[in-house]
Amino acid sequence: MLNSLHVAQSGLTASRTAVEGVMNNISNEHTPGYKKRIVEFSESSHIDGSVTGRGIQVEGVKRITNEYLYDNLIKEESKESYYMELSARLSDVESLFFETTESGFSNDLNRYFQAMEDLRSDPNNEIYKNNLKNQANIIVEDLKNLYQGIEDIQTVTKNTIKDDVDIINGILADIGTINEKIGQQIVPPNDLLDSRDALEKKLAEYVDITIDRTDEYELRIGGVIAVRYNTNIHNVSLVEDPIAQTDKLNKSDFNAFTTFATGDSVTYRQNNSSEFTITYGDTINAVVVDTPEELMDALAYQINNTTVMSAGVTATVTGTSSAVLELESTSKGEAGSFESVFIFNDSSASTSSFIAKDADSSITAKDDAHIEIFDAAITLSSGKLKAGIENLSTESGKNKFSDYKAKLDQFVQTFVDMHDSFVTQSDGTYLYGEKASDLDSAGTTTAIGLFSGATVNTLVFNESAVVSLDQDKLDYLSKIQWKEDLAFDGSVQDGTAGDATSFSKFFQSTLVTIASDKENTDYLKDTQSAITNALEGSYDKLVKVDKDEEMINLIQFQSAYEANAKIITVVDEMLATLLGMIR
Repeated sequence: MLNSLHVAQSGLTASRTAVEGVMNNISNEHTPGYKKRIVEFSESSHIDGSVTGRGIQVEGVKRITNEYLYDNLIKEESKESYYMELSARLSDVESLFFETTESGFSNDLNRYFQAMEDLRSDPNNEIYKNNLKNQANIIVEDLKNLYQGIEDIQTVTKNTIKDDVDIINGILADIGTINEKIGQQIVPPNDLLDSRDALEKKLAEYVDITIDRTDEYELRIGGVIAVRYNTNIHNVSLVEDPIAQTDKLNKSDFNAFTTFATGDSVTYRQNNSSEFTITYGDTINAVVVDTPEELMDALAYQINNTTVMSAGVTATVTGTSSAVLELESTSKGEAGSFESVFIFNDSSASTSSFIAKDADSSITAKDDAHIEIFDAAITLSSGKLKAGIENLSTESGKNKFSDYKAKLDQFVQTFVDMHDSFVTQSDGTYLYGEKASDLDSAGTTTAIGLFSGATVNTLVFNESAVVSLDQDKLDYLSKIQWKEDLAFDGSVQDGTAGDATSFSKFFQSTLVTIASDKENTDYLKDTQSAITNALEGSYDKLVKVDKDEEMINLIQFQSAYEANAKIITVVDEMLATLLGMIR
C-alpha cells in the first residue's frame, strides 16, 4: 500500500515538472535564441521483487536541437550575408553612375563633343569657346566625382570592416565568458548553451566559422582557431599592407642604345603631364652623357630634381655593368600609381621607339587588406567581412571597385592621348594621339595639349589651350567622337586593337558591366536566401516553441497530474480504512 502511495507521488512530481516545462516553453515563445525544452523521464529502478514497479523519476530537462542542421544553417546564412553586403555596395556604385535622358556623364560627353562641333563651325566665336571650356570642365568634374564616389564607398567599406572586427572580437570574448561558466557546471545549463548558439549565429554573419563540440569546445574562423577551451581567445585584426608601384628598366631593356650616338635622345614623360628630353652629349649633374650608364644616371637625376615628378616618383640606379633604373612611387597602394613613358629618338634612322619596362621585375601598385589571427592570414569563404575585404584588396581577383576605377582611368588615358597631339600624313589622313605622334617622323605633328594626365586623379583640363584651337586642330578633334576603333589599353591608336570601340560605347559598356554585376549578385543573393529560408524553416520547426503543441502537452500533463492526485486520495482513503479497522 505504501509503495502504491510512492508510485502516485512520483507521478505527481513528474507531471508537475512537465507542466512547469510546458509553461516555461510558452512564456519563452518569443525569446530570441530560445530552444524549446522537454522533460525527460525514466522508470524508477526496481530494488526488490515488486511486479508493479516503483513509479517514475525525472532525468532532467533537455533542449531540442540538431547540431548538423544548425551548423549547415549558419553556414548558409554566412553565404547569404556575403551576397547581401556585396549587393549593398554594388547598389551604392550603381547609384553613382545612374543616368537619365538628360543627366549623367554620357549626356555631358555628348554635349562636350557638340560644343567642339559648334566651335569648329566658327573657331573665333568667343561664346562657343566659353561653352567648350565649360563642357570640358564638366567632363573633368564628372570623371573625378565618379572616381571619388567609388573611393568614398571604399572608405566607408574600410571603416565598416574595422567596426565589424571590433564586433567580432566582442563576440569571441562573450563566447569565452560563456564557455568559462559552462566549464564550471557538471551539466551545461540550457540557457548558456542557447546564448552561445546565438553568439555563434551572429558571428557567422561576419565570417565563416566551423565548430567542434566533440571534446573541448573549438571555434575556427576561416580554418584558423579563434576560440579553444574556456580561456584561449584569439582576437581578429585587420591588416593593411599597400605596395608601391616600381617600374624597372634594365640596361638590356635599352636595346636601342647599341646605336646611342650624336643626335640621339631619350624623352621621359610622367603621367602624360610633364616630360623632359636628354640628348647625347648633354651635361647633367656635371657629367657628359655619352654612354647608356651615364644616360640612366642622368634620367634618375632629372626625375629626382624635377619638382612635379619627384613629388610622385623616386628614381635610383643600381649596378654598373647590369645597371637597373628603378622608379618607385612615393605613395604606396593604388593611389600612388603612375605612368612612365621612355621614348628613344634615333637620329640616324629618323625613328622613335618606346623603351618598355621589365615586366618580370617591375611591381604593380597593390592595396592588400586581410584579417589575421596571431599573424596568420585568414582566407574567408563567406560572410559580410569577405565582401568588404574582396573590394579593398587588389589581389583578391574580385575587387569590383578597382575594376570600375580602372575603367575610368583607361577612359582618361585614351581621352587625354587623343586630345594631346596628332599627325597629318601626306595623304591628308591622321595618326591619332600623342603616342602615335611619338613614333612618327614622316608626317606633320601638331600639338594640342587640351588635357593632361594619365589617370582620373591626375586629369587636368588645360583651358589656355582653347585659345590656340585653329581650324586644323578642330577638324581633327571633331572626328574623335566618331572613331569606333579606339584602344583603351594604353597602346598606340593604330586601329588594330581587338576590343576597340568609341568613347561613348566604352563608357556605356562600363555602365553595362556595373548593372550586370549588380544583377548577377542579386540573383545569387535571392537564390541563397531561398536556400537559407528553407533550412531555417526546417530548423525552426524542430527547435521553436509551437504553442498549439504545448497546449496539448499541457492538457495531457495536467490530466496526468489530476489522475495521480486521485490515486493518492484513493490510497489515503484505503489507509484510513485499514487504520480504522485496527482501532
